[in-house]
Amino acid sequence: MTFKRALIIGSSGQVSRALGEELSGREVIFTSSKGGEVEMDLGDPSSIERGFAAVDARWGSGPAEVFLAGAMTHVDKCELEKERCIRVNRDGPALVASAAKARGYGLTYFSTEYVFGGAEYEGGEVGPFSEEATPHPTSVYGRSKLEAEQAVVREYGSRALIARTTMVFSWDPKGMNFLMQYLRQLEAAAVGNAGTFRVPVDQISTPTYAPALAQAVVELRDQGIGGIFNLVGSDLLSREELVGKVAQRFGFGPELVAKAFQFVKTADLGQAAVRPLTAGLTSEKALAAGVRVDSLEKAFTSILALRGH
Repeated sequence: MTFKRALIIGSSGQVSRALGEELSGREVIFTSSKGGEVEMDLGDPSSIERGFAAVDARWGSGPAEVFLAGAMTHVDKCELEKERCIRVNRDGPALVASAAKARGYGLTYFSTEYVFGGAEYEGGEVGPFSEEATPHPTSVYGRSKLEAEQAVVREYGSRALIARTTMVFSWDPKGMNFLMQYLRQLEAAAVGNAGTFRVPVDQISTPTYAPALAQAVVELRDQGIGGIFNLVGSDLLSREELVGKVAQRFGFGPELVAKAFQFVKTADLGQAAVRPLTAGLTSEKALAAGVRVDSLEKAFTSILALRGH
């Protein structure tokens, strides 16, 4: 059931770039709110309509898979710009799902561990969370993503793939994912130019390597598998432990970690949005389906090879 055509919505993100690499050899159209092959702004219904019309003109009819990776992902900005967040993260995906279904396309929607976390603040469930756990978002961002999941389910039932993931990283010299931020901080500390980078000690999660995430979703969709799947790396650890692993694997000593980072509680960061704390996602369902996302060690090995070039 391998699909031959793919529409990737949100081409500027690292997941979309990884999908483009994974889908090399197939016919792919990228959309972006800032141009791209096809312009599609998830916050603008008319832009979504025009975007699909442009795809129609290029493809005509026939099967394809839509990968909806675009979103407003700045969690604090979502808290401060609630209406925009809802337009982009909830209403836009709902319109995409409707348009994709009307054309007979498959759909893969990328969601997040941020649909969880609220129960811990009330003395309830903590992570890592399975697909069957009851969502309880802590923020406007988390609620918008959960409501988008629900919109996808209304259109597709279990025929769409909802890929929940978190802490996505990759080798991206211009990027702002946590790995690149940590490495820049360590490199600056090594030459005496680092300020203090504050890292929460009480957030626990499951970091996810973008190329492995892309491979996992493509494998599932090639098999026609849908439903909600947690697709995350196998390491469950705190942000402080993660800094230590990055430093060790990339050749920076503990003295540089002490110089470059300050480890504090989340509550002391003064962020606008409430974060999940003891979180992360489990991977048993994905493993049972025959897919896995790389461990940190395997991902770091791949990144070191890329970094060397």
